[in-house]
Amino acid sequence: MKHCFTCKRNRPDNAKFCPGCGSTFDVRYCPRLHLNSPTAEYCTECGSSDLSAADHRPPESKMMVIFALAAGFTVLLVSYFLLYSSLQARSPFLLLLIILAASVFAIFGSSNHRNKD
Repeated sequence: MKHCFTCKRNRPDNAKFCPGCGSTFDVRYCPRLHLNSPTAEYCTECGSSDLSAADHRPPESKMMVIFALAAGFTVLLVSYFLLYSSLQARSPFLLLLIILAASVFAIFGSSNHRNKD
């Protein structure tokens, strides 16, 4: 199934155009149905400027990037703590960093979840 980001519905895989709104799926077609990128202004094969409207795919969320970085940072800190805690005295500073990273992870994760609803 393809997802139309313009009308927010799933469509069959073989559909070139969304039957609900007429958008194309992340591509643009000229009247001769030549395939073009969603950012094309002119057809790359015939030069036509009469191109279909591509669906409105949302840009990648900056929040997801921050969330992924926070998650990775948390994993690194926890791994460091688990690997080296038996060899070294447990540092309160390291524990504070782990708690801080986990808090950032939880805050960004919950705000990202709320923004999707």
